[in-house]
This record gives sequence, C-alpha cells and structure tokens, in this order.
Amino acid sequence: MGRAFAGPPLFSGDRMGTIRVMYVGSKPREIDNKKAKTGIVWTGHGDIQDVPDWAWPILAKHPDVWVDVPPEPGKAPTDRPGLSDIAPPAKVPQEVDDADLKAMTQSVVPPESSAPDLYTMNTAALREYAASKGYGVDLTLKGQALRAAVQAAGG
Repeated sequence: MGRAFAGPPLFSGDRMGTIRVMYVGSKPREIDNKKAKTGIVWTGHGDIQDVPDWAWPILAKHPDVWVDVPPEPGKAPTDRPGLSDIAPPAKVPQEVDDADLKAMTQSVVPPESSAPDLYTMNTAALREYAASKGYGVDLTLKGQALRAAVQAAGG
C-alpha cells in the first residue's frame, strides 16, 4: 500500500519547521487531504494551524483558501519564502493613572437619566408628564396603552 501523505515523513526524528497558516475559505471545516495531503483540519474561516514547511508552497497556490500568518507573539520569526512581512506590534503602556481611568469611565458610562420611571406612574401622573413634555399623545388613553404611547413619543 502506498504512502498516504505527500512530502517528507511527518515523524522523521528531526523536528521539522512549521509555518502558521490561516484558512480563509467559506466552508465550516477544511481538511488538507487533496492539496498537500497533510491531513490537517481547519475549523472554519479564520482558524490557524501549524503546517510543515514543505507543505506551504503547495497550499500557497490557493490564496483564496489559505494564507500564511506571522508567528505567535514571543516567537522569533524565521526567514521562509511566503512569510508575510508584518511589523511587530507596538508597545502599549501597561499603567493607567487615575485621570486616564476617570476619562475612560466617563466616556463609557452614560449620564444618569432624569426621566421618571413610567412603570411607577399611575394614569393621572402619566397624563401630566406627557402634557408637560408636549408629547402630543392621546390623553384619553389609560394604563398600559398610555404608557406605551408616552414611551413611543420619547418618554
């Protein structure tokens, strides 16, 4: 019976080099069993798997299916044909002072609303509130119908 995989054996005793390859196709699952025949499985668009160096030139012929990605952070990149030239990430300051924290929370946390809780108001209070805001709702409505009309008008 013939060998199932193309290229050098996967377990040759020497550690083989790998390259990170991202699946960019549209299938929910892709198995490399026809191109480089590595048997590697990608689970959907964006999944990244380590592929033997010898297999990358074969997969690179299909850029609509696979693209190479830089090594994981902390690993030194190696010179390989097809490895994208991507600049290392910029250093990010790790400390945040009180002024920065206050500015961040103020930009994220909305100011407290001064609108009353319509669900605690009875029909008379809802009518008074709608009239004072000039919402133009039908003030002959009662209960939940009036509350819904006030909410729809902006209350």
